[in-house]
Amino acid sequence: MKKITILLLLVLLCSINIYTKEMFGWGSNSYGQLGIADTCLPANISNSNDWKYVSCGKSHSVGIKLDGTLWAWGANNYGQLGDGTTISKTSPMQVGTDSDWAVVSCGDAYSIAIKTDGTIWGWGSNEFGQLGDTTRINKSYPIQIGTDKDWVTVSCGATHSLAIKTDATLWAWGQNNQGQLGNGTKVDVIVPTQIGMLQKWATVSCGYTHTLATCTDGTLWAWGRNMYGELGNECFYPAQIPEKIGTDKTWAKVSCGVSFSIAIKSDGTLWGWGENRFGQLGDGTLIDSKTRLQIGIDTNWSNIFSSATQSFGIKTDGTLWAWGANGSGQLGDGTKINRNSPVQIGVGTKWSRVACGSSHTIALADDEQSVELLPNDSQQLSLYPNPTNDNIELQINFSESITADVKVYDLQGNELMIVFAGLLPQGETKMQINCGTLSNGTYNVVVQIKDKSISKRFVVAR
Repeated sequence: MKKITILLLLVLLCSINIYTKEMFGWGSNSYGQLGIADTCLPANISNSNDWKYVSCGKSHSVGIKLDGTLWAWGANNYGQLGDGTTISKTSPMQVGTDSDWAVVSCGDAYSIAIKTDGTIWGWGSNEFGQLGDTTRINKSYPIQIGTDKDWVTVSCGATHSLAIKTDATLWAWGQNNQGQLGNGTKVDVIVPTQIGMLQKWATVSCGYTHTLATCTDGTLWAWGRNMYGELGNECFYPAQIPEKIGTDKTWAKVSCGVSFSIAIKSDGTLWGWGENRFGQLGDGTLIDSKTRLQIGIDTNWSNIFSSATQSFGIKTDGTLWAWGANGSGQLGDGTKINRNSPVQIGVGTKWSRVACGSSHTIALADDEQSVELLPNDSQQLSLYPNPTNDNIELQINFSESITADVKVYDLQGNELMIVFAGLLPQGETKMQINCGTLSNGTYNVVVQIKDKSISKRFVVAR
């Protein structure tokens, strides 16, 4: 009896999924802080999709890329961009050559950042000692604050800063006229100073002149000004040291605006309190509240971001929601109408972070590109010219005729136009994409063959 060996050859469809972060902006660009023209809808800011972190000041923006480099744009009258000048920039410009930046937070006209080695750095306005470098002198380039290498996170208010170290201690510096530093005085501090003796701080957020923080046990604490009930302690009395708010131990995240506060509990519910003149609490009214109010009944909130008089929330499904002041289109809903309850922004489901200035917003969205290679095919897809200011020529090459759809999408996955639908012949095919109806920005052209796709990105820049 002969032994028969059967060799099975399996041809697998290769699919590459790449997760990166696109940067979008909307609202006012009066100082170049968007990096694009004024817009009431999310628009792509840069041609790259390699951003990992972003923060906004009053009229400036700072971002960190995946390679650890630091970038800044917008107003620069106090050196808050950190590029060694006081000249404003209208598009992201790299700051220095270091590639070890981890996180950044922007105050009104200054910036504080932490590097991967745990050191902390500051630049910009320093009138109240908010840079923490023992002086009150403005800095137009990053200067190291002290020599410690155990900083984890930082939050900047208008002119005060708070940060947490690896040992879960809390530290503060800067302006303290309302007790916003939490050290029991109203005296400015020009060097990082430990607040209390607790070693269980988890998160911290600075408003204009008040501060909120959570501890590892889920408790909520607040201090500083309380004119509108922004401390959430059900009165209007300020606090000069951290005051425990209520008895709940389920607080997960907090974010402070100018005179209001937004928080998420561990059960995914959304809460707000303080000033509500523009609807920034999101409870459907314009009534201030000294009491902590649950906003709606949803239990799928995952992150929150507030600044000035507007708020943003991201749900567990990746959708983005906004409410509050919208006079410059900073909510991104296509209008300039204030909203007193959350409205969804666009249809994207991959939002990951939002940064708010006084009248501009910048957000990051995960960009999953799926490029599937067709077996036994040597297809090629090219676009020229790219970038383009008019039409763009698409060239594609297949080894055999095949039925396909060619479409253009924005970076949120919205279909914008059908370029072609039908049978593509064997060999090389060229077709024109009319970009006249597309605004400046970045787009994807996708060739769809049944359940397989080929995509390529192009930029419209006029």
